[in-house]
Amino acid sequence: MVLLLVVTNSAFGEFIVQPIILKQQVTPGKQNVRLNFSLENISRDATEKVTLRIADLTQDIDGVWTEVRPNDPNNKVDLSAMKSCKDWLTCTVESATVDPFQKIPATVIANIPAGTRGFYFAALVAETEPRETDIDGPYGGALLGMQYLVPIILEAQNIPIPHRVELTDVDLIYQEPTVENPLASVQGTMAIANNGGTYSRLTGQIRVWRWQQGHWAKVAEVRLPDNGIIPGVKLNLKQDLGVLLPSGRYKIEGYLWVDGRRGNGINKEIDFVGDKVASGKAAMAPIDLDKENVFIEVTPGATRTGQLTIGNGSEDPVTVNVEFILPEHMLHVVNGSGIKGEDLGCTDWVTVQPPQFTLQGYGRRTLNLIVRMPPTATQYSNYYGTLRLHATYQDGSPAGMKTAQVCLKNGKATATNMISPMSLNFASLTPARYMVTASFLNNGVTHVTPRCKGILSPAGEPDAKYQQFLMTSEASRQTGIFLPFETRTFSGVLDVSDMPLGYYRLTVVLEYTGRNSSGQISPENQQNQMLIQVYEENGQKMAKYAEWDKAPEGARTKVNIKL
Repeated sequence: MVLLLVVTNSAFGEFIVQPIILKQQVTPGKQNVRLNFSLENISRDATEKVTLRIADLTQDIDGVWTEVRPNDPNNKVDLSAMKSCKDWLTCTVESATVDPFQKIPATVIANIPAGTRGFYFAALVAETEPRETDIDGPYGGALLGMQYLVPIILEAQNIPIPHRVELTDVDLIYQEPTVENPLASVQGTMAIANNGGTYSRLTGQIRVWRWQQGHWAKVAEVRLPDNGIIPGVKLNLKQDLGVLLPSGRYKIEGYLWVDGRRGNGINKEIDFVGDKVASGKAAMAPIDLDKENVFIEVTPGATRTGQLTIGNGSEDPVTVNVEFILPEHMLHVVNGSGIKGEDLGCTDWVTVQPPQFTLQGYGRRTLNLIVRMPPTATQYSNYYGTLRLHATYQDGSPAGMKTAQVCLKNGKATATNMISPMSLNFASLTPARYMVTASFLNNGVTHVTPRCKGILSPAGEPDAKYQQFLMTSEASRQTGIFLPFETRTFSGVLDVSDMPLGYYRLTVVLEYTGRNSSGQISPENQQNQMLIQVYEENGQKMAKYAEWDKAPEGARTKVNIKL
């Protein structure tokens, strides 16, 4: 038996493939390009035998990476629309034995055909030899092998091409209760198509109104999580609205953001067949919180408390049920240091008082968080949880949900930030103006409050800043503290209309604070950089990617940030 694991934020278990996704710029016509991976076994006593191969890559309608199997009778992928680089790639090692606590390199060689332009895709598939497992559940005691799917994205272009990612439809779906999901729900859906040649990051927003008593009343507003989309793919992304809706006339608005830029939107009206017992109250979630994050400093073996105030902004009474869980993006993930998301959870230490209460119209209540940190919790400097506050009306119908992050700081452990650059791209907006998009991964065990900016400097003078511009994560709907295991995308506009012709370093700098060896707060930053060329065409300034051999140093150089 083989269990397929799509590596979205890291690997699973005690075997790790790094990087979790390989995205690399390549030059058309260049041969013997090295794509470097590593295989790491963090088990204490089990040796892993691993086979490696290259496969075609696509996405399913939910945006999940998946291998293309042309001989599978159930395969529905349009092979003619794929932009595959599978035939360009060769594994230098087809099998390997990785001993406990051993890390070995694995190299894939790419030969890039001349004349290529745009993004091309494949996957490195690493499969471990099946062995008997001691895990709980239905697979306990079975022979179980793990298969890791690591996306390979090669960008072969000089002049950035605009995206052609479009929102094509929005809708509502009523999900009846099932054995697996005993609670009914209403989901908002967004159909999205990539008819161009770019690999783009996207996020979406859905707003829903109900026609009631002669006017439209807003009943829900949700954000769809950040996702990627490859050329030729059509996605159908879904998000629970958090409220049950009765049958009736509804208006749906959908908005799309692509690579940090506002895309198209859709506005439609539908006759929706919904829940038969929903109350029909047309209002957004009426509860409000006095803060988005609860910070509590505690030491192992000690007890501390934190507080959160909840208010009811409506005239109707609501009952609030509080759930305390591990942040969703930390589930079933492992970072490059072998730390699991569950290792940073504090759900077993925190007691919420009261776990359920009723708020009268326009009432307020304080929620107490009692933290009893175990004496053995000494390994990490920070631990995390998410409060979910589910509101219901008196008739039992859902009234929405609010969330807050709980961040525990271990006063006996040293906090070290580990932020890693993931990607850096730019795309044309209008003549001489470009949207710069950069992604960073929090690969450590601490949270930071990030600030981001772009800097353009001459290729030979990285500290001579010709232009600076603000970059934010608001377009990707990612705000607030930057949590461990989270990937965040920042975007900003670069204008080259007044730049002299020549080669420039485009550097994106993510700034935050940490602590030095003396325990004092000190500024820190992480950077990503590319070389671009500003040139003139038909009297108009333009920019394109450039090779690093055009820079005097021939390599990336960290920009000195003056504070």
